[in-house]
Amino acid sequence: MDSNQSRQADGDNLTQVSQVASVAALLEPKSIAVIGASRSPGSIGHEVFMNLLKGDFEGPVYPINPNTPQVGSVPTYSSVSLVPGPVDLAIVAIPSNLVIEAAKQCVAKAVKGLVVISAGFGETGAVGAALERELVEITRNAGIRLVGPNCMGIANMNPGVRMNATFSPVAPKPGPVAFMSQSGAVGIAVLQWASKLGLGISSFVSVGNKADVSGNDVIEYWEQDADTSVILLYLESFGNPKKFARLARRITRSKPIIAVKSGRSMAGKRAALSHTAAASTSDVAVDALFRQAGVVRVDTLEELFEVAQILAHQPLPRNSNVAIVSNSGGPGILAADACEAAGLAVVSLSNDTQESLRAILSPHASATNPVDMVASATAENYEQAVRLVAQDDNVGAVLVIFTPTLVANPRDVYEAVARVSAGTDKPIVVNFLALDDVSFDADTLRLPRFRSPEAAAYSLAKVAEYAKFLRTPEGREVAFDDVDVDRSRAIVGGHRSEGDVWLDGEEAVDLMSSFGLSVARSIKVATKEQAIDAARTIDGLVALKAAAGSLVHKSDEGGVVLGLTSANVGAACEAMQARLGQRTGGFVVQEMIPPGLEAIIGVVQDQSFGPLLMFGMGGTTADLQQDHAFRILPMTDLDASALVRSLKMSPLLFGYRGAPGLDVTKLEDTLLRFAYLIEQFPQIVEADLNPVIISPADAVVVDAKVHLHFD
Repeated sequence: MDSNQSRQADGDNLTQVSQVASVAALLEPKSIAVIGASRSPGSIGHEVFMNLLKGDFEGPVYPINPNTPQVGSVPTYSSVSLVPGPVDLAIVAIPSNLVIEAAKQCVAKAVKGLVVISAGFGETGAVGAALERELVEITRNAGIRLVGPNCMGIANMNPGVRMNATFSPVAPKPGPVAFMSQSGAVGIAVLQWASKLGLGISSFVSVGNKADVSGNDVIEYWEQDADTSVILLYLESFGNPKKFARLARRITRSKPIIAVKSGRSMAGKRAALSHTAAASTSDVAVDALFRQAGVVRVDTLEELFEVAQILAHQPLPRNSNVAIVSNSGGPGILAADACEAAGLAVVSLSNDTQESLRAILSPHASATNPVDMVASATAENYEQAVRLVAQDDNVGAVLVIFTPTLVANPRDVYEAVARVSAGTDKPIVVNFLALDDVSFDADTLRLPRFRSPEAAAYSLAKVAEYAKFLRTPEGREVAFDDVDVDRSRAIVGGHRSEGDVWLDGEEAVDLMSSFGLSVARSIKVATKEQAIDAARTIDGLVALKAAAGSLVHKSDEGGVVLGLTSANVGAACEAMQARLGQRTGGFVVQEMIPPGLEAIIGVVQDQSFGPLLMFGMGGTTADLQQDHAFRILPMTDLDASALVRSLKMSPLLFGYRGAPGLDVTKLEDTLLRFAYLIEQFPQIVEADLNPVIISPADAVVVDAKVHLHFD
């Protein structure tokens, strides 16, 4: 690490320490004032104040209310400024028009943190937004961190804090899971859900409008929080996606992050000209971001907590192999189907394991995977069978299914399996069919219980995917020192005065060449006579293309003719000119590249996430195949490697069914060089390399489209 990098690292560390300390002021206060504490049960101010008292907060709690002498038998103060001792944190639950004055009083009192539960700010329109900006200006100028407004509060269940500053009717139980919600209503539902599942909360933050404190702030705090081992997020939007990506890449290496991101609809699909832009949506960008950062994405709140159960209480699987143990054949088969569909492998058990199972089970039982112990199985049978399959070296995780019978008591079965779980380093989960109303002892709830075999399989698959991410080395960002910087700057900068322009074909290909990409030899000409001369110069079969950059899909409009010789190029020029007229923009004569696998590489600038790179199967059928994958930039060498292996048709790159293997190394180099180009020129808002022809010896860009935009 050179001196500049060292200084940068030191600066980043100082920023992180400062950031964590500022959030700690909110989540680890020594004293709290509730501005708007009320005597009226059901009011937010009353519920927050009483939750703090009932939760036995470690420090003093001061009710602030000028209209009543006491709340809950605790004397009130008419203003926070009149509180005799220091106030670390103020919870504000008063009408929005009174919040600004309350915030100014908190500044005068040297309050360190502010949680504004009150609504009526940016979520209501222009007037509320102006009020929110004023609130943020006041708090930032005073160095006060602000949660909200329009939130449901915060909680920290650490025994040294015991702060439930929310209006949730259910008090969180202490545990290893931290949760951030962008929605107050979702936050209440989640706390209730966690209580039902026996899943303990380390701390909880409802960020509301995220006027100041955001998800990025709290996950950075939870990264160093000893009480937190799993982080849960409910997200509706990203304030700073690039910062989230950087933080998440680091944090997920030590603590899992599970997220529900709402807003998957196609409403955000952009109307765009390139293949890449047409295939991308904001949700595609979210998927790419989460995949690269190792964030476990789930679709529902129920799945959020089901996956959290495993990650909070079970070891990570070493592989994606699962064994199924059941007392009935049908549910075992359903579970096997669900596991395979989710990407898990229902593997064969070793001969030793099968022989040991047959020795303890009914003669009618099946010792293969799924293991069907039949309806006569007892709790003791469950304990013995689950222990045996968990010891099998082929098995990475165990899914246990219990169907109600008169032979075995569900509580006994659950506790028997829990004993096995406590003594193994492999995750074990259970599904009790039609027994959701059965309660189990709190000390055995570390064994995750699911509503169905399918739900258990889905959650195990998500955990296995995260474990695989952890086993994958971190990649490195690649820079190239063989780039012709002057040439590329001249190409891009030469269009600055045009504001918004598509490069013509020759310029676009030349730009790729300047960054070291292999490109087909091309000559741009104005007339058919020049085209004939160009074909003779190339000396072989050529392609004739319309040169105009505005013709994005040239093939569709008759702007491409393949397999020409110098003898028939002139006639092809005349025919193309007749079809396109002035839109032809001259001609490009290009050498014909030998046949190979056609791919497409492209980029589009996402409004929130920045450059979004696509790789897929290309050529004229690119839109029809819809076989593509995306990555957020910056991209590492391992991102490029994973990207080329992520398509349904990726096996074609590696010698599928006896065909020769293609030059995957050159393809990965092409992806990385293209990504490096995009990072150097933010003026490139959209681009397609289509097709890129991949052969056993090369990966050649045949056509390029580049859209530049200058502010």
